[in-house]
Amino acid sequence: MRPIFPLLLLLAASFAAADSGLSVERAWMRPTATSTGAIYLTLRNDSGASALLTGVDCLPADCMMHQSSEEGGVSTMIMLDRLVVPPHGEVSFKPGAMHIMATGLKAPFAEGAVFPITLHFKDLPDMAISVAVRKGAPK
Repeated sequence: MRPIFPLLLLLAASFAAADSGLSVERAWMRPTATSTGAIYLTLRNDSGASALLTGVDCLPADCMMHQSSEEGGVSTMIMLDRLVVPPHGEVSFKPGAMHIMATGLKAPFAEGAVFPITLHFKDLPDMAISVAVRKGAPK
């Protein structure tokens, strides 16, 4: 028999997130061949107040928010310790821009896998979501 407690926690986090006006769309990651991958998603804020994303926890890895950029043929990546999601706005983590770097994966992720991550906010409930491993961005 599978324990029901983790499922109840996930449901509770989903309801709390809905009350905050925050939602996540298209959470995905490409299949990995190494112990590192990048997670992409769109975080929508339907409330009238800003939301401050302060961190991400990934069960299968260590996760950090990054901003990638390229200037003069040189690519750089800066770690972000917080990110404002504007009221009635959205923030997208996408290839070549902001992303959530997952490092230290115990094993590569194949297409079709799904794993949990938790988004942490200042003064708002945590949001537990599922990330799907796929070859390209969902439409």
